Amino acid sequence: MFRGLSEDFVNHALRTKRNLAPSMTDQKYWAFISYSHQDKAWGDWLHKKLDTYRIPAALVGTDSSHGHPVPKRIYPIFRDREELPTSANLGDQIQQAIRDSRFLVVICSPRSAKSRWVDEEIRYFKSLGREDRVLPIIVDGEPNAADKPELGLKECFPQAVRYKVAVDGSLSDQRTEPIAADVRAGKDEKDNALLKLVAGIAGVKFDALKQRDRLRRRRQIISAITAATLLFLIISGLGLFSYLQWGESETQRKEAEAQRKEATHVNGLALAEKADRAFAEHRVNDGHIYAAHALARLKESQAGQIKSQLLGDRMVRSGVPMVASLRGHEDRVNSVIFSPDGKTLASTSGDKTIKLWDVASGKETRNLRGHEGTIDSVAFSPDGKMLATGSRDKSIKLWDVATGNETRSLRGHESGVGSVSFSRDGNTFASAGGDTLIKLWDTASGKEIRSLQGHEHLVTSVAFSPDGKTLASGSLDKSIKLWDVASGKETRSLRGHDNAVHSVAFSPDGKTLASGSRDKSIKFWDVVSGKETRNLRGHEDMVYSVAFSPDGKTLASGSRDKTIKLWDVASGKESVSLRAHEDSVNGVAFSPDGKTLASASGDKTIKLWDVASGKETLSLRGHEDRVLSVAFAPDGKKLASGSGDKTSFFFPIATAELAITDWSAQAAKDEARYGLKLEGISLVPYKSPAPKANR
Repeated sequence: MFRGLSEDFVNHALRTKRNLAPSMTDQKYWAFISYSHQDKAWGDWLHKKLDTYRIPAALVGTDSSHGHPVPKRIYPIFRDREELPTSANLGDQIQQAIRDSRFLVVICSPRSAKSRWVDEEIRYFKSLGREDRVLPIIVDGEPNAADKPELGLKECFPQAVRYKVAVDGSLSDQRTEPIAADVRAGKDEKDNALLKLVAGIAGVKFDALKQRDRLRRRRQIISAITAATLLFLIISGLGLFSYLQWGESETQRKEAEAQRKEATHVNGLALAEKADRAFAEHRVNDGHIYAAHALARLKESQAGQIKSQLLGDRMVRSGVPMVASLRGHEDRVNSVIFSPDGKTLASTSGDKTIKLWDVASGKETRNLRGHEGTIDSVAFSPDGKMLATGSRDKSIKLWDVATGNETRSLRGHESGVGSVSFSRDGNTFASAGGDTLIKLWDTASGKEIRSLQGHEHLVTSVAFSPDGKTLASGSLDKSIKLWDVASGKETRSLRGHDNAVHSVAFSPDGKTLASGSRDKSIKFWDVVSGKETRNLRGHEDMVYSVAFSPDGKTLASGSRDKTIKLWDVASGKESVSLRAHEDSVNGVAFSPDGKTLASASGDKTIKLWDVASGKETLSLRGHEDRVLSVAFAPDGKKLASGSGDKTSFFFPIATAELAITDWSAQAAKDEARYGLKLEGISLVPYKSPAPKANR
């Protein structure tokens, strides 16, 4: 950077540069946005959002962590709009803007990771002694992917983000651990990512900002709904008055009735918002009453999602323990699975443990310890007596379910084990992971039977055919392979996907294999011939999971595009697209009778869908982080979920709540039960019986 000059001069110049840098309170810009101009759309979005964001009034003027009062706005923000000229160094204007900026926001993507100018801007900013004021925001790619090139992922962090910078602007060999906002699906997404940046720049706690921002949005929604309610009530009243005066007109009568229904629906929206706030503030009794009145007023055609959410809130926040929150793990719950008899639930976690839960009581019965790494996969043997687990510590362990004792510790993989599966007779189980190998093990002896080689990259999933004679495997190498279990020979190599294969599933009759891929497609394959029979397209992002219905007539797919799609297996046509989630769909599962589909999402919810109609029937909130897995009990009457919030949910599907049809009558029962009555859109004390305390 300073070629031809002595080292002493360089160091002196750098010290001078740092000393002349303006203090934080004197700097012109709150932040400098550094980005590749291939990410211009993200630059436009972020610049506008930061420039126009108003910090909630309750936080303005309070002491920030940077030693200055929290401002009303973090304005102005600097962003260079033109490509830099071809030269060896940053321009004077850019360097001055960087010196005048309190923070450097880096839009991180595979494009910016390769951009010379982004790297130069970060180096220059850090050389000013502001290492701790670099705020990355990930829009694409994978952080620190360069550390594991074998995974084939694209690095999003520029080198100057990943390493500390010396005073002369050169990279040191010391790694940094940047805490980045992340707009990607299943991560922070746009709203939370923006709030994280604002919190960092303004010097406030993220949780405090998020809570205040949410309250402000609620007030805005309530004001808008209240205004709409009054407007529609006035219109409704005028319509009815018109009808009374000019009752001879059938058209006017219908218009008045339509206006009355619309006013009732809008009133229901206001009550739904009241219920949402009451539940969030733990005023459970109030929430139940508001929700019941809202459910009685809302139109199914216009508010199906709101109704399913209210119903879910009534279940999750009920005085009767219809929904059990299984707490005990110290890290995210990666997977949950019911035993074949439905009496035991197993959960695996990043805390290196497996927990067994009694389904009847919801109590933890066993805590299985022995793995030295995150446990990503779990499977019950068909008779339910044994449990197999695969871990990032490169081992598989077998456990006696009755005693909780470890019976075998199997080693042979050279990388983490991400998938385990038992054959239908339970005599054999398969394991696969990051070393590209699939291993077959004898369940009784724990001995390795065969090591199946053929994939060129990490194996993401394995599945036995219903008759147990064939094993299917999907891989990041874009292929699916079929293996003869008896001989260990590869019988077919199925190629056609343009990107990694995330999931594979056999149809119940074993004749068809379905695969879901990062290339946004699902493919059907004939198991005997190995030929591709269908190529299902419709998702707009990678497909995470696929599942056949029990009768084999329908396939469900969940995607990062936030949708679930149901496909007719015979024709390969999309039957319905289920849209309600606000984040990626991480898992889907059919009930044993095939009538209900459950979905787990990064939006922290579990949703139930009626397969025949495609309608959302229930939305369960309560998890505080993304939901990673979902599973039905064998009898179809219970459902379990695992989440990044370290908990599992367990709840019955058939309850009295789901059977209610007359919500006006239920609202009256709730009012009498809790001693509160609705007047307008507010609750007042109910004279008889005496009020009961909020639970």
